Amino acid sequence: MKNPIFIHLPYTHWEKYKNKIFLNHYNIEIYIDAKSLDRIKKEEKEKFIKELKLYSINISLHGPFYDLSPGSIDEKIRKITLKRFLKSLEFAHLIGAKRLILHSGFEKHKYQERKREWVRNAILTFKEIAKLAENYKIRVGIENVFDENPEIILKIIKGVNSKYLGHCFDIGHFNIFGKCSLDFWLLKLGSFINEVHLHDNHGKVDEHLSLGKGNIDFKPLLSYIFKQKQEIILTLEIHSEEGAIESLEILKNYISYMGNSSNSL
Repeated sequence: MKNPIFIHLPYTHWEKYKNKIFLNHYNIEIYIDAKSLDRIKKEEKEKFIKELKLYSINISLHGPFYDLSPGSIDEKIRKITLKRFLKSLEFAHLIGAKRLILHSGFEKHKYQERKREWVRNAILTFKEIAKLAENYKIRVGIENVFDENPEIILKIIKGVNSKYLGHCFDIGHFNIFGKCSLDFWLLKLGSFINEVHLHDNHGKVDEHLSLGKGNIDFKPLLSYIFKQKQEIILTLEIHSEEGAIESLEILKNYISYMGNSSNSL
């Protein structure tokens, strides 16, 4: 992929920003919330797909996550989570998305005593996802949120054992909830990374600030990603238009610098 940079955009904001996206040829990661996924009408869906194809926009999709748990101890919650995930995968296929990002859903304070059971359930859920993802040739990334270390995501990925299931590393979430070093995380999960979420914060709240506005040092991660052989999407998950554009220029400049440094070696 010539341009690996994507900008996160909720589906509900598509009409507001689509002309700017077309004009600037931005790659975008669409976040489709559960309500939009359920209520989108056939005509609206067809119009959206037509617009994406007309301007040849590269797309990734971020699925719903509120109240979902792929390894839930409650079978009904697990079933509705699988239903949401599968419907997201179907939508990703329809719009021509290259990735589908899904949250791991593991919360230590809820599931620590039944962690092994939760992981077994999550593996069963993601096996169903990986099976359909392989048919559609869409790579799915399990995103870290409250994960303190790589353990749970690594167990799920290895348990499913599909090249269509990998890891979306969110450095903003890692900065808040991670309890291990970045080097350790990348040692365990680096080879499975197919997307990275980039946004800044001060280590306490998930602020989704533009790059450089918090306390995250992005250079070690970006240097690592730049050296990897697999195709990795870099998604800016900034919650303001100004911050997203500012971060886009910062990231472009860094990639250009890394490319020039590599060529001079």
